[in-house]
Amino acid sequence: MSDPVSVGSSPMEPAVGQPASPVVGPGGCVTCGQPLSAQAMTGQTWPPPPGQPGWQAAGLRTVGPVLAVGRLRASFPSLGHQREYADAAQIDPDATVTSSDLKDVLSLQENRYLARQVCWIFTVLGVDVCLVVSRYDADLDEMMDTLAAEEDGTVQVLIGEPSTGRPTPGCWDIDLPMVAPVQLHSFGLDEFAEAMAEHYDTAAATPETIQPQIASAGGDTADDEDADRDERTSDDRSTGSRENSGGGVGSDPRWRSSVRDLFHRLTGRGDATGFSDEDRARNYLALKDPAVYALTWNARSHGQHLIDVDTRRRDRGTRRLVAVRFTFRDRQTHLVERYQCQVDTTDLFCFKATPFTPTYD
Repeated sequence: MSDPVSVGSSPMEPAVGQPASPVVGPGGCVTCGQPLSAQAMTGQTWPPPPGQPGWQAAGLRTVGPVLAVGRLRASFPSLGHQREYADAAQIDPDATVTSSDLKDVLSLQENRYLARQVCWIFTVLGVDVCLVVSRYDADLDEMMDTLAAEEDGTVQVLIGEPSTGRPTPGCWDIDLPMVAPVQLHSFGLDEFAEAMAEHYDTAAATPETIQPQIASAGGDTADDEDADRDERTSDDRSTGSRENSGGGVGSDPRWRSSVRDLFHRLTGRGDATGFSDEDRARNYLALKDPAVYALTWNARSHGQHLIDVDTRRRDRGTRRLVAVRFTFRDRQTHLVERYQCQVDTTDLFCFKATPFTPTYD
């Protein structure tokens, strides 16, 4: 069977007529080509048992929960589907189809049958990571609403669980795990930064409730060194104070830049698919935790740069925990401070199990 015909013209969405992303052989990770066990994928059956249709074999390939940050795109499973879409949209069959065009056409009630035939694929940094299979009409509505123009810069988030449903004939040729969408939502990073600023400003009177204050590195630096660092960063702090008193950090373009940089640093790793516990922990903090942005912002105002974010498994009994550690270095003294929290990734929905605290290991 021929490869699905992709929709779109940007690197995130290949032009019509181009094949979908290269397919890794059975048992391989769609990102790195390593065995699926490296990506915490289980239950795959390959090749299909004799006489068993391909979609049933694909349905036996299961994965854990997913929390992925990327883009939802749509592909026609065959050239016939592409031509049927062209007839419904009354366009040239060879014309490039963008996501926004597809959204407008599929949203019409008379074209609902086409929406059910499309292959819905979630991508992270342009790499296809899973096939999104709707369970109900409400899922289909949400997926159509989530489609966005390629150039609008919208961030899209998929929270999903393993699906054993039957995909559209032709879509099972895409060697990707199948996921049922639990939540799909989109937002712009500017509005996201404003929302994080509101949390920061609300907690400004008692900042210890949102994150520990950045202390002198190592906890044993001499008082005169503390004073020197305070003097070096007095301009940053006084500027922050003026902005807090005149509308909050949200009015500071440096805040928006800081939020953007940290968001991309947490979610934009090249090998991230959103399936591993480590990926989900980082994505959870990026999406849900105002404290991580307050921590980084306060460190910056004290003359420190974020130099590393790393993760470690810290399982406790039957709970799966991931420790996420942030390392900061002072620009002048080069002294290093580390702060760590733990994220519980056991269930479909992650949550923060411990607050940020200094760590010295």
